[in-house]
Amino acid sequence: MIDNEVNKKKKIPKSIFVVILFFIFLFPAMIDLMNGFISALTGNESSLGVIYRGCLLIVSIPFIFFITRSDLQLFLLFTCSLFIGLNFYWVVLDYYSLVREIQQLLRILYPYFLLGMIIYLFKKRAELLQTALSFLSYNGLFSSLAIVFSFLFGFGYETYEGIFGSTSFFKAQNDISLVILLSNVINLYLYISYKNKKKLVLFGINFLALLMIGTRAGILGTVLTLIFFLIAFATFSKKEIKRSLIKRGLIISSSLLAFVSVGYYIYFNIFLQYKYLLDKMVLLTSQIPRDSLTTIASDRILERGFLNNIFGEGYLSFSKHIAMQYSSKKDFSQYGKLVEQDLYDMVGAYGVVLGLIFILVPVSFLVKSTFNFIYKRTLLNFTILIMMLLFIFQSFLAGHAINSPTVSAVVIIMYFQILYHKEFYVTN
Repeated sequence: MIDNEVNKKKKIPKSIFVVILFFIFLFPAMIDLMNGFISALTGNESSLGVIYRGCLLIVSIPFIFFITRSDLQLFLLFTCSLFIGLNFYWVVLDYYSLVREIQQLLRILYPYFLLGMIIYLFKKRAELLQTALSFLSYNGLFSSLAIVFSFLFGFGYETYEGIFGSTSFFKAQNDISLVILLSNVINLYLYISYKNKKKLVLFGINFLALLMIGTRAGILGTVLTLIFFLIAFATFSKKEIKRSLIKRGLIISSSLLAFVSVGYYIYFNIFLQYKYLLDKMVLLTSQIPRDSLTTIASDRILERGFLNNIFGEGYLSFSKHIAMQYSSKKDFSQYGKLVEQDLYDMVGAYGVVLGLIFILVPVSFLVKSTFNFIYKRTLLNFTILIMMLLFIFQSFLAGHAINSPTVSAVVIIMYFQILYHKEFYVTN
C-alpha cells in the first residue's frame, strides 16, 4: 500500500505567496523611487523601473495559460494580433519605431498579464486578497512619506518647476498621485470595516502628500473620496447598508459640516500661501485641463484622414505631431508629447478600432462594478466602485491611468475583485 502522505501534494507555504505579493504590490514603489534617484544623481535616464517590470511581465506570461479565463486570454490574443497587423500600416507613415510601439503596448497590457498571475495565486489561497490590500495601503504610505520628507527638506523633483509641489524622486507626478489616491480609498475601507485607527492616520499622511504634490487630479480626487466615504460612514455598518434614513441624514449633515470647516481652515492657512495652487483650484471650475493639448489633438485627428482614424498612426507618429504644435520649454522632439487624456491618446495613437478597445475595457469594468454593488451592497463592492470611478475620472481628465505601469498594482486588484466578487472577499 502506498502511503497517502507520499501521494499527497505538498502545500506551498503562505509565506511564499506573501513574498510574491510584496514584489508585485509594494516593492515597485521602492523601485520607482530608486529609479528617480539614480536619474537625478547621474543626470541620465535610469532603466531600473523598466527592467524590473519587464521581469515581472515575463514571469506573469505563463500564468495566462494556467487559468480558466477565456475572456482575458482572447482579449490579449486579439489585441496583440491586431497590434501586429497595424504595424504594417504604421511603418509607412511619417514617424515609426517598432521598439517604441512595443514598449507603449506593453505599458497598456502590463496589468492584464499580471492579472492572470494574480488570479492563479488567489485561486490557490483566497485569503491573499486581504494581504494584497494591506500591501497597497503601505504602497501609498511609502510614497507619501517620501513626498512629505522631500517637500519639507527641499530635495527631489518639483511638480511644477520653480512654482509649487514635490514628487520626491518619483518622476511621474500624476501616476503617483493616482496610486496614493486609490490607496487612500483602501485605507478608508480598512478603517470602516475593521475599526483600524492606524489606517485613518495613513489616510491623513496620504492626504498631506497629495496636497504637497499639488496636482489637480490628486486634490479633487481626495475631495471626492471624502464625500463618497462620508456617505459610506452614514450608510454602512461594516458589511451591509443597515442604518435608518433619519440617522443617515443626521450623520451626513454633521459630517459635511465638519468637512466644510476643515476645508475653510485649509483654504486660509495653506492655499493662500501658495497662490499658484489656489489658481489651479479655481481653474477646475473655469476650464478643462490640458485644453490646448486637446485642441491640438482634435485638429490632428480631424485632418489626418479616414484610414488613419480607423487604424491609427502609432504612438510615435501621433505624439510627434502633437509635440510639433505644442509650445513648451521642454524638448519633446525625441519621443513626442501625449495629450495626457487617455481617450485622445488611445484613439489618436491606435485609431478607433484598437484605441476604443483599450478605453472600453476599463469602462466595462466600471459598469460591472456598478452592477456588482447593486447586486450585493457590501462595503468592499462600494470601495471598488469608488476606486473605479476615480480611475476613470483621471483617465479621461488627466491621463496616466490606462497606460501607467505605476498604477497597475492597484488596477490588478480592482479588476480581480470585480471579476470574482462572488467568490472572494475580505473577512473580518
